[in-house]
Amino acid sequence: MLFQPLQVGSLTLPNRVLMTTVKLGYATPTGDVTERHIAFYVRRAQGGVGL
Repeated sequence: MLFQPLQVGSLTLPNRVLMTTVKLGYATPTGDVTERHIAFYVRRAQGGVGL
């Protein structure tokens, strides 16, 4: 069941795996996104997290 699609309103998720919010500490002191931040989320998306 975990790896089956899930319909949420008009959105279809490929699976029921999700990632909660996280405090990474990768942003700049002013809160700007860094390359390390982007790489973190790219790896999660490539890994197949549905949401």
